[in-house]
Amino acid sequence: MRRVRSLLPLALPFLGACGLLQPELIRGSDDGTLFPGARVTWDLVEPSPAEEPRTATRMQLELDLSYQSSSFEQDLSGGSVQVDGTYFTGSSGAPLAVDYDLWRGSLACRIGVRSATGVAFDLIGGLGASALSLQASNGVNSARANIEDLGPLLGLGLSGQATPWLGFYAEARWYGGLAEDSNFTEIEVFDLGLSLGPWRATRLLIGLRQLEYETEENLTLNSEMDLGSSGVFATLAFTF
Repeated sequence: MRRVRSLLPLALPFLGACGLLQPELIRGSDDGTLFPGARVTWDLVEPSPAEEPRTATRMQLELDLSYQSSSFEQDLSGGSVQVDGTYFTGSSGAPLAVDYDLWRGSLACRIGVRSATGVAFDLIGGLGASALSLQASNGVNSARANIEDLGPLLGLGLSGQATPWLGFYAEARWYGGLAEDSNFTEIEVFDLGLSLGPWRATRLLIGLRQLEYETEENLTLNSEMDLGSSGVFATLAFTF
């Protein structure tokens, strides 16, 4: 039995290449993630002073950057996953420890309507990019996967001002990216928070974020991924 176990790591790549071993999802979530970020917005179309009391249309160009570092453990009892060509199984008895860093960036146009009460509804469209660096280890083997992608971005935003220094902020974004290895990456981001600051040009967006990162299977390198994370985001926002 010990000899069979010692030969199993050598046999896994062969079984995978023959289609006899189907890796499971790399799946897990981290509910204590911190999402620092920065956002720069340029006003392209501003309401004229005569339009200020009434409903007005606005258009903005936005550059958004965000980072996170997350981790989780996955039980592989009776299954296996593949990371950068390395197979991990539950035969070691230890869970799979997964750590990953995710950088996201987007350049988008926001077209919105602002009411006389100060509530604004925005449609967001543009280009998004992400870079994932994932490391997996079970105490015996370790491997790292890097996935970079680029694709379209769509989103909806809702915001308003309760006082000159306090506002509310809600936003949903979807990224669909194609990586170099033909993996399709999908990212969904949901934000709910506050906008703080006495100046319109510099504000702090802070609140709760939920993010889902998914990839389709690349049989030669990685299992499919379903990475969830949630926690507090803090974005320093500048408007010109």
